[in-house]
Amino acid sequence: MVAVSPATLQRELRKLAEAGLVDLGYRRIRVPDRAGLAGHGQS
Repeated sequence: MVAVSPATLQRELRKLAEAGLVDLGYRRIRVPDRAGLAGHGQS
């Protein structure tokens, strides 16, 4: 488990959305590219 502040969580989710790895909506997060998200930050 990891504890982060709400501001940090929002900032990181926004970065993932800009990279096209997640879709953010009202009260939901959709992951259209699971393989891309799993490999994000590995290189």
